[in-house]
Amino acid sequence: MTTTHLLRFALAIMLAGALDSAAAQDGPKGQPGRGEQHETAQGVLRLLPADAITEHTFDTGRTKLAYTATAGTLAFYDQSGDRSAAVFYTAYVAKGLGANRPLTFVFNGGPGAASAFLHLGLVGPRILDFGPNGPDAARTALRDNPDTWLAFTDLVLVDPIGTGWSRAVKADDAKHFWSVRSDADAMAKAIALYVAQNNRAASPKYLFGESYGGFRAAKVARALQRDQGIAVSGIVMLSPLLEGWLTFGDDGDALRAALQLPALASG
Repeated sequence: MTTTHLLRFALAIMLAGALDSAAAQDGPKGQPGRGEQHETAQGVLRLLPADAITEHTFDTGRTKLAYTATAGTLAFYDQSGDRSAAVFYTAYVAKGLGANRPLTFVFNGGPGAASAFLHLGLVGPRILDFGPNGPDAARTALRDNPDTWLAFTDLVLVDPIGTGWSRAVKADDAKHFWSVRSDADAMAKAIALYVAQNNRAASPKYLFGESYGGFRAAKVARALQRDQGIAVSGIVMLSPLLEGWLTFGDDGDALRAALQLPALASG
């Protein structure tokens, strides 16, 4: 197994453990406990834990920040009113800073990647530490992230359907969410649902996507404006895949070859 595979395996194990620990707790008074929320769900969605809401505090080095963490799902329904899918998300919301605080929706790329890498590798209040001597998948640990983006924006990390814990009711229906257009539409719908359910209409909204997520962010911004009546205030792209044909296109394409020539010559 390569170092890359070890790192990804460790990241997946740590994320699953962290989320399962949170989901094992009962929600606050008035919130459904574990299992109650999904006992009437269909198909594989019955296996998902109930939403979990927990309270935390961490020291940024400059100030202490209290925040609420939510591991939950957003329900999708089809035209007949039956539940069609559940989108899993992890939200971090700073306490006492107002409902109009900036709100950033975060997703990785792939396509086919969950949000774990940006979540535990960059923006979240806790990150996965591989140790001081370089990547060591056997010695990973979660620690507070002094550079978390939560210091200046609330965060919602979203797993596209088919990744993480986001699933269609029927496995064969998942492919209906996997085209470029349907992927963007589903993400826009999930964002609109979160905004409506959490009274965040007044918040400036941002999208942060990595790799294919950068391409997705542009598509999602358009879908939000077109179908959900939501305008985003900005987009952040990390190593975005914007012109995929330059990487995966026809080797005989003249423009692709011309753009590769300087890099090939310098090597």
